[in-house]
Amino acid sequence: MPSFLLTTSRFGGTLMKLYETILKGYNGDQEATEKYIKMFENSINKHARMLNYDEAKTDLIISMIEQMGSILKALPVDADDPLIIYYIVRKLRYTRIDLFRKNRVRKFEIIPTEMIEEISVDSSDSTLLFFHDLIKVLNPKQKMIMIMRYIDNCSDEEISKELDISRQAVHKQRTKALSILRDQFEEVV
Repeated sequence: MPSFLLTTSRFGGTLMKLYETILKGYNGDQEATEKYIKMFENSINKHARMLNYDEAKTDLIISMIEQMGSILKALPVDADDPLIIYYIVRKLRYTRIDLFRKNRVRKFEIIPTEMIEEISVDSSDSTLLFFHDLIKVLNPKQKMIMIMRYIDNCSDEEISKELDISRQAVHKQRTKALSILRDQFEEVV
């Protein structure tokens, strides 16, 4: 068992049970909320580094403050500090996982789809015009991969670095997109 679980939480020189601190913070005591967050600052920093995006620490702190009520409901009033610490550390881990999933989705929403729609196509080049019309059926990530691969002549490795996904994911998305495009082409022809 980690040594921090065996110690009683000490805030500002006075001994105070963690449950009481969370209760005071939940009821609006700003000082108690700050003490609560300060106690878990190392864990928050660790999870923020793992998330690796600018607002990660802020998002974790906000979620910890929002979860104060659920912590109070989930644990008995006479819960000892090690149990509460264990519960909060687990909730913090699950919060990191949720934020990681949301952040991964957010990265793909940032892809400039308007840039994809406004490909500079010379109207005399019917092949590029046909390609542009054909990729309209693909999702934004697939469009970006297809454009980077077949118009910009990027390798799967370069695409994976640019989009921050694995090379295998690029290959899988490209293969899926090609399959969709083959079906579309067969319908046209």
